Order: sequence, then structure tokens, then C-alpha cells
Amino acid sequence: MNLQQLKDTINKAGFSPECLDLINMIIDKAIKRGRLEKEERDEIYGIIDIEIEAVNIVDNAKKEIAAALNDYADGVDGAIRQAAREIDDLDKSLSPVPPKPNRANQ
Repeated sequence: MNLQQLKDTINKAGFSPECLDLINMIIDKAIKRGRLEKEERDEIYGIIDIEIEAVNIVDNAKKEIAAALNDYADGVDGAIRQAAREIDDLDKSLSPVPPKPNRANQ
């Protein structure tokens, strides 16, 4: 694979624009020179490692947020069910009010 093919492949990989800008700058210099130096390769690997770590951090944060939202929703659902039971109990405990006599029929 030549350097242009490497650049095209990396650009299709779904990295963030910031990482792609850095990687493309490195590869563009290498294309002009005709070769990728070891230091440049290591720098590209470092950028990719940082990108992967950032994606993992975001993924973990999303999982934690989802779990927290589920816990909150469960708590709200429980409170609603408890309130409904209390209303039902209160309704059952109230004695029915006898209807008022209709004075027109008396």
C-alpha cells in the first residue's frame, strides 16, 4: 500500500476530524518526501491510540448515564405506583356520601 492509499484508508476509518487533520498533515509531509519516517509512524499510532481511548471514555460515560437514567426512571415509576396505591387505599377508606334527597320528589 502506498502512502496515498494509506491516507485514503485512514480517512474512511471514521476518526474524528481533529485526529484526521493531524494524521493527514503527517501523511501529506511523507507523501511529499516519498516515505513515512519511523517517528511519523509512531506519531500516527499515538494519535490513533488517543482517539481509541477517547471513544472508550465516551462509550463508558454513555453507559453510566444510561444506567443512571434507568435508575431514575425506576425510582419515578416506583413512586408513581406507590402514590397510586395510596390513592386507592384512601379512596377505599372513605365512606360513600349518601345522596341528597331530591326535594322535588318529596
